[in-house]
Amino acid sequence: MSSMPDIPSPQTMNKVFEHAVNVKVAHNLMKLIAEGFGEDDDSADSQLRSSAVESYLRIISEPKLPSVFLQVICWVLGEYGTADGKYSASFITGKLCDVAETYSNDECVKVSLKLSFL
Repeated sequence: MSSMPDIPSPQTMNKVFEHAVNVKVAHNLMKLIAEGFGEDDDSADSQLRSSAVESYLRIISEPKLPSVFLQVICWVLGEYGTADGKYSASFITGKLCDVAETYSNDECVKVSLKLSFL
């Protein structure tokens, strides 16, 4: 039985990310989620993505999230929101539409939202 490598949980990464938001951190987080742990452990990679989706769905409605963080959230939900079958496409789309309404003046978030629907 394989075990997940000893890395911070998505919740821990989110807390750090909220306080140290920059493009490099965002890129590294997205790369980790996209590529997984790099150990050919599809189960651990799926668990990481599912955990990220769960975490982001819990915090997506918090007020005044940093723009770069929202861009990551939009990408994760668009890419992996329905991957494990727990959430329907209409549910994820509804959450992303809520972000579009709340952050309608943020051009970067709007672009990320449009890309998340592709």
